[in-house]
Amino acid sequence: MQWCNEQANTWENALNPKRRRQWAAALAAERATEESGNDPPTAADLEPRLLQFALIQFEAERQTLVQAFDWAAETQQWQASVALAANLAPFFQLRGYWGDWVSTHQQAIIAARQADDPRGEGQSLNNLGNVYKSQGKWSEAIECYEQSLQIKRAIGDVHGEGQSLNNLGVVYELQKHLDQATALWQEALTKLHPDSPEHATVTQRLQAATPAPPPSHGKTGSCFWVFSCFSAGI
Repeated sequence: MQWCNEQANTWENALNPKRRRQWAAALAAERATEESGNDPPTAADLEPRLLQFALIQFEAERQTLVQAFDWAAETQQWQASVALAANLAPFFQLRGYWGDWVSTHQQAIIAARQADDPRGEGQSLNNLGNVYKSQGKWSEAIECYEQSLQIKRAIGDVHGEGQSLNNLGVVYELQKHLDQATALWQEALTKLHPDSPEHATVTQRLQAATPAPPPSHGKTGSCFWVFSCFSAGI
């Protein structure tokens, strides 16, 4: 079980854009030192290789990892179950393995409660909400996000609050409830760390959701409008 969690955590790092860039930069610096006389790969060269490597490894070991998760849950290794589910979620999302995603995270929520791990429970609920959102199951997604939000507020996870608020906003946007989505994103911005990728994403969503004000023509525009009306015989 330890091997599964360690490997899944390593591969999950390659699926996360920010951590993948950091890993690629570190590898490039190491290669530059070792291959000073040659032409070592750059971080930009290594990033797609890391992503491809992680996807291949996850795909090859998917059944083993799911079986390890089931065994950990059956043997009441609660924290190991929660950690492995979290590491598997990005891969399940990228590959669309909805069944594996739902089953592991439903069990992970139970495991987190058994382990008295509210942070793990909140994250598992958020991840389960993500799969329901991807499936278009709006009410189930909202329920998961709201429960996650309540837990994160209770434990003082401010950035986590922002993540759940952002996700709730996306669900409302997908249902064409733009006013509710905008209000949730505005609140999310007050919670998310300003330097985080999530903060940048929410800022972009708010900008896209806010209509641009009509151009102000001033006196020139007014004169043009009067001239147009006069020419048209209005």
